Amino acid sequence: MDSTSVIGKASSYFIDALNLRMFTASQGINSITFLPENEILYQNYYEATPYLKLANFTTNKAILEAFRGHDFVHVIHFSLMQGLQWPSLIHALALRPEGPPLLRITGILSDRDSVGEIINANLAFRGVVASKLDDINPWLLQTSQGEAIVVNSILELHKLIGLNSIHGSPIELVLNWVRNLNPNVITIVEQEVDHNQAEFLDRFNEALFYYLTMFYSLEAYSTQPKKDLREL
Repeated sequence: MDSTSVIGKASSYFIDALNLRMFTASQGINSITFLPENEILYQNYYEATPYLKLANFTTNKAILEAFRGHDFVHVIHFSLMQGLQWPSLIHALALRPEGPPLLRITGILSDRDSVGEIINANLAFRGVVASKLDDINPWLLQTSQGEAIVVNSILELHKLIGLNSIHGSPIELVLNWVRNLNPNVITIVEQEVDHNQAEFLDRFNEALFYYLTMFYSLEAYSTQPKKDLREL
């Protein structure tokens, strides 16, 4: 993929995105509805790129360290998506020299149909439905005395920046109730880009350069031999 094709691909996606944004605005729609096939696209993106794999690998290492020596552990995960992060963590916890802990995973979901309950000898999963993180009441997370708590956020907090509601700044509301949970560790993965500037042209330019850089990096990644992250 040369420079011309990278710019052409990015331009095509941006034209589609701008058309979609203009269409929803003209119809009086405040947000874009995400379709079920987005989950398939998310999984394909996960498999085709190193970004989310590396994010999950590094955050899981921090979580394992935070859970060392604890028998009752609880992960609160913002935007569970397909739970691609958790099989490797569960496997690593099961292999601990001191034995596996009792693991609870609370996933914050946006789709009621995705809420399920999975329980076995050492794992309990619970879904909490909320359209926005700042709609969450902390008591819904059902934390317990004596358990080690991790709050895990992958590409979610940036959506709260630059917004305000009658209850205050969403990012401040969320960070305040996270702090009140007194977690052992908070793991955060975010894009290194400012998509929340006041002026549209500034946001557009930031997004354009960010995604151009991503397309170039994907091209470089696709031509290199792949390594297991554990080798890094």
